Amino acid sequence: EAADESNNDDWRKPLFYWKGKLKWSKEKENFTWGGSWHSAFAENGLPHPTDFESTKQSNGFQLKGTSTNTSDAKVHSNIMGALVLADEWILKGHYFLDQGDGPQKYRDKMHRLVFEKKKKYVLVGACGTTEFGNFVSAGYAEIPQSDDNEINFVLARRYIDENDTRNSLIKSGAKSVIEEYTEILSSSDNSNVDPTAAGNEFWIKLLPRTKY
Repeated sequence: EAADESNNDDWRKPLFYWKGKLKWSKEKENFTWGGSWHSAFAENGLPHPTDFESTKQSNGFQLKGTSTNTSDAKVHSNIMGALVLADEWILKGHYFLDQGDGPQKYRDKMHRLVFEKKKKYVLVGACGTTEFGNFVSAGYAEIPQSDDNEINFVLARRYIDENDTRNSLIKSGAKSVIEEYTEILSSSDNSNVDPTAAGNEFWIKLLPRTKY
């Protein structure tokens, strides 16, 4: 179910799910990520594929990720080695948002991201800031086959207010964000939380509405 801002006093209540294909280029030593985003409440879980398909024109995005230690990442011909090896990825590009006057192009002021391989998936933590405020993100990518240079990637963005304690994570960077996620998922209560499975636990556990 899409989030309807007209029925909510705070536009930060829903998550903003970004979904698309991530493509690694060994020659350029970077990746591109393109797709579309869709808003929904964490309790409802990941939106249906048709929701993302319906927003391709109005909510599309195209980003490029560059490693902060490119010289290390370039020695890997496969996508997994390159993504996980990097200390941090800096994302730049644009996305579209319609605020009543048609889709307009926007750019994040800062967007930082880290990948961490798990048994069944690749955990992703990210953070950044926009003209609308600060955000933290959690998501996952599929584990690629050895010869793949393209994977499916989902990242949910949680905008936070100025009093949220997660602002300190944003100042530290995406590595601090993913360290917090790893700690949450390592607890006995959350050991079976899997973003690739149906349900909403992953999004609720990692991206609560507020943390004060």
